[in-house]
Amino acid sequence: MPEATRTTSFRAPGGGFGTIDVGFVELKVGGRLATLTLLWTPRYTDTPPTKEISVFDMFGQHNPAVTLVDSTNLKRYVVVQDSRSVELGASGLRTKTVNNTPASASYTFAAPPTDVRTVDVYADDRLLFDAVTVVR
Repeated sequence: MPEATRTTSFRAPGGGFGTIDVGFVELKVGGRLATLTLLWTPRYTDTPPTKEISVFDMFGQHNPAVTLVDSTNLKRYVVVQDSRSVELGASGLRTKTVNNTPASASYTFAAPPTDVRTVDVYADDRLLFDAVTVVR
């Protein structure tokens, strides 16, 4: 399991009583694409330790829209799609874990321009991490 360099926590928006911890692992550019890796950890007080919990469950029965915001050029980057319009990112339904155990998830975006050194990471309208370094 990758290690998070930064973490944040917020109250679970749906599906359980407790919090969701999010760990930032990295945002790395390779060619024209950038890959963001996050760790999602549910910390529910009312859920048995062996019950599967998906990212879809953590967000109140919907897949969160993970985006990058470039405040230098005032642009929002969304997860890229393949030729069949399938997003190149972790599926909220298939990204599963159990209580208090992180699940690793990766999301692929168009790479920001080379002059952009940092971006902000959002899930829906929730700021998860500000000024994360774009590793090139």
